[in-house]
Amino acid sequence: FGNYLQCGGFLPAINDLHGGASIRSSTYATFEQWIRGDFIKRGKKEETLLDILQTIFEIGVSQASPSNLTHKMGSVSKETFLDYLHLLERMDVLFSLEAYDQNRHRGFPKKARKFHFWDTFIRGTIEQWLRRERRNPQVAGQQVPGPSRDQPQGHLTAHDGGDRFHRGAVAAKHG
Repeated sequence: FGNYLQCGGFLPAINDLHGGASIRSSTYATFEQWIRGDFIKRGKKEETLLDILQTIFEIGVSQASPSNLTHKMGSVSKETFLDYLHLLERMDVLFSLEAYDQNRHRGFPKKARKFHFWDTFIRGTIEQWLRRERRNPQVAGQQVPGPSRDQPQGHLTAHDGGDRFHRGAVAAKHG
């Protein structure tokens, strides 16, 4: 299970993890380029995408409305935010859950939503991307995906300057 939390079911990540103790940075870069490339092909701005992803990381699993998120960001209109959000959802990068009335068994589409990443590997890829862009994502109530067999849960992943990411390096530095 811990290995799944690291690689999320993506074959390149599974192969990296099986062949060594970590996922290669080139594997993370491949999936980062896929996300970036799809946005650029559609005439979207990478900086706006990073701002939106940063904001989603900051709220964690708390409920938030698109209006509140765009107000928090300050640099993006609600329509632009929704456009980027819909593209991320179509790409199966993230999904949003609307509020749900358990008594009436129906959703409230106009209320605040929760935003979740579909896959732990994609989430980790985006977190690495944000860190590399020096955005240092502050993730509310979440941890970097999964423990390895040798590391306790909650250890972060860090890049050593070579071609691999190693688990536990950040946690060891920050005690």
